[in-house]
Amino acid sequence: MRFKPKLLFIISLIIALGLFLRLYRYEELFYYAIDEEKAAYITTGIAKLEHLPTAGYPSSIGFRQGPLFFYLTSFVYRFFDPLPVTVGYLSILASVVSMLLIYAVMKKINPKTGLIAVFFYAVSYLNVLYERRGWQLSLDSLLILTVLYSLLNLIKGKQKFIIPLFLSLAMMTNFEMALLNFLPWTLMAWLFFRINTHRKFIIIGISLIIAANASLLVFDLRHQFLNSRYLLNYFISDSSIRIAPNVPLTGQREVYLAHNLFPNTLARTLYPAAGHDLAIQYANCPQYLTFKYSRIPKILRLFVILLIFYYVYFLFKKRQIRDLNWQLVFLAVSFILLHFAATSVYTYIFQGEMAEYYLIPVFAFFFMLVALAFREMVNRKLSLPVYILMFLFSCANIIPLVQSENSYGLNKKLAAVDAGLRALGNSSFELSSFQTCWYSGGYRYLFTYKGKEPDRSYMDRYLSEYYTPEAGKNVDSELIILTPELIGENPAGYEAYRHEIITTSEHIGTFGAIEVYLIDSNDL
Repeated sequence: MRFKPKLLFIISLIIALGLFLRLYRYEELFYYAIDEEKAAYITTGIAKLEHLPTAGYPSSIGFRQGPLFFYLTSFVYRFFDPLPVTVGYLSILASVVSMLLIYAVMKKINPKTGLIAVFFYAVSYLNVLYERRGWQLSLDSLLILTVLYSLLNLIKGKQKFIIPLFLSLAMMTNFEMALLNFLPWTLMAWLFFRINTHRKFIIIGISLIIAANASLLVFDLRHQFLNSRYLLNYFISDSSIRIAPNVPLTGQREVYLAHNLFPNTLARTLYPAAGHDLAIQYANCPQYLTFKYSRIPKILRLFVILLIFYYVYFLFKKRQIRDLNWQLVFLAVSFILLHFAATSVYTYIFQGEMAEYYLIPVFAFFFMLVALAFREMVNRKLSLPVYILMFLFSCANIIPLVQSENSYGLNKKLAAVDAGLRALGNSSFELSSFQTCWYSGGYRYLFTYKGKEPDRSYMDRYLSEYYTPEAGKNVDSELIILTPELIGENPAGYEAYRHEIITTSEHIGTFGAIEVYLIDSNDL
C-alpha cells in the first residue's frame, strides 16, 4: 500500500489517535468478566501443557466452537503474564491492522473516503471499548476486513486472495458465534458476483475450514455428542438438554429484541451516552441497556435507520452500473441485513438474549456507509456540515474515554482479591457472593492466578470443568464478595443479605464498587 506524503501524514495521525485511545490508562481501565475468565482457564491449561482441549467454552446456547483462539494466544500466557490484559495488547495490535485494512478497502473509492472511514473506526468510543478487551471478539474486525478485502479482490479476478479469505473464515468458525453469519454471506457474494477460481483453491479453502473444526468431532465422540445435542436441542422448546431455558423477552427484556438492539447499538457507535463509567458502558443486563438507550438522541436512531434504507435504495437505483462503489455498498448492506435477520430469528422466535457485542461484526460496515454518506455530502458542496459533524463526533467519543473510570475494573478486582488473601492467611475458604449483574466478574480465576484457590465457590456451577471443587470439605472461613448494581435497585433479597453479612462478618475493604467481607469458621 503506497501513500502520498500528505495522505501518509494524515492517516498516521488518525492511527496514532486510535492507538492512544486504545492504550490510554489501558490496564487501569481494563474490563474483565466471565468470558475472559473461562478463556484464561483454558489458555493457562494449554500454556502449561496440562490440558489440550478439543473445544472452547460453551456459548449462551451451550454449543462450543473450536479452541483455535486459545491455542493461538497461549504463547502470551506462557511467556508473559497469564492474564487477559496481556491478550488485550494483541487485540490493540490487531486494531491497528484493521485501520489499515479499512483504508485499503475505502481508498479504492476515494482516498478521502478512506480517511473518513478510518477516523470513525479509530475514534468511535464503543468500538474502542471492545478493542480494549482481551477476548476473541477483539479480533472480529481484523478477520471481517480481511474477508471483505479478499472478496473485493477476488471479484476483480485476483485468485491469490482465496487463501486469506478461507483462512479468515476458518478462524471465524472458531472465534465467535456471530461470525458464523459470514459463511452464508460469503457464499452469497461468491454466487452473486460469479467469482471464478481454480477448483483446487476451493478444495483447499474448504479443507481449511473443516480442519479448523475437526477437533469438535473428537470432543463429541469423547462426550456422547454433547455439543451436537446442545445445538440441535436448542431449537426444540421443551428440550431438557439445554444450557438454560430462555426467559421471554417481555417488559424490560424487550431491549434485546433486534429492532431495539440494532439501531441503538449502531447509534452508540456515534454517540455513546451513559456517562463515564466503563462498567456501565460494557454492561448488557436489561436495566443497563435500557438506561443507555434512553439517553440516545432519537435523531441518531433515525439517522441509522435512514442511512441503511438509503443505501438499499441506492443498490436498486444503481443496479445496472455495479462499479466498485456499488459492490462495496452491496457487500456492506447485505451483511448488515443478514445479521439483522439472524438476530431477529434468534430474539423473536427463540427469545434468545442478545448483547451489544454480538453486533461488533456490523461496526466496520456501518462506518463505511457513514464515510460514503459524508463523501456524498462533500461532493454536494456540504463540506462545512461534514467538518462540524466530525468535530462533534470527536468530542462526543474522545472526551468520555479520557474522563473514564471503571467501578469493576481488573485492577480493583485484583486489589479486592489481594486484600481477601491477606485477611485469610493460610486458612482454607469458601468464596461466596449474591447474584447481581456483576457477580460473575472473573474472581474465581484471580484466586487461581494468585496461587490460592477456594475449596468451593459460587462460580463452581459455571466453571467446575476447569478445576475440581471440594464441595463437602469443611473450611476455615468464608470470603464474601458483594457487587452492587451501579444504576437502579439491587435484586430482591440483596439488601437483606448484605445487612446480614455486615452484622456477622469483618469488612475487609471496598475497592471501586466491590465490597469484601470475611467470616471466620467459628461464626459459620
